[in-house]
Amino acid sequence: MSEILGHRGCRKRFHDNTMEAFWAAYEYHCDGIELDVRPTADGRLALYHDNKLGAKAIHESTSSEIIATDSRILFDDQLAQLPPYPGMIQLELKPAPLSIWQQQFALVAAFAKENPNVVLTSFDRRLLAMINRDHHELRRGLLVDKLDCNPVGLAWGLGCELIAVRNNSVSLSLIKKAKSHGLAVSVWTVNSLKRAKSLRKLGVDQIITDRPWAFCPQLNR
Repeated sequence: MSEILGHRGCRKRFHDNTMEAFWAAYEYHCDGIELDVRPTADGRLALYHDNKLGAKAIHESTSSEIIATDSRILFDDQLAQLPPYPGMIQLELKPAPLSIWQQQFALVAAFAKENPNVVLTSFDRRLLAMINRDHHELRRGLLVDKLDCNPVGLAWGLGCELIAVRNNSVSLSLIKKAKSHGLAVSVWTVNSLKRAKSLRKLGVDQIITDRPWAFCPQLNR
């Protein structure tokens, strides 16, 4: 049975990466969620998807500057308020200079250690390599956009337990190859119920959607 994860909570009905979105996903009976984090210039983690807020990159902005621009943005101290999802929480570590991630990774590690259903995902192979080297006990996954590489081999070499693949890039052959290497397969972002049912039949482990209110009643039977 595929887990249903709310993409950034429930972003089609609520502002993404907010407590309203996270709790809506829980109340729609999602197994878990996918959310985004970025390091800030003053040693915090901002729950924010885009690289920039206004004209300035998040990793170059302080938390006070971020709040002054958009007071809806959450920070690492609010992660403890997430709903008690029964399934996976995919915490996507967004791109930033590796030196900044190294300085602030203790915040990520503490949250992941306290919550065993958390899987750290990223497109950044250098960051995943650092986690594999220095925090091997933490669960992690490789995000895959285009299949211009060997994602299964890369993920396996980085000590990942899953690959999270863009919806239009996933294939049965990729799923079979991942499974043969002991890797779970997540697919993002799936907003067609027909497509979700097809992916479930193919053995996908997690389906990440913007529409949990439509998916959960149909797929969690």
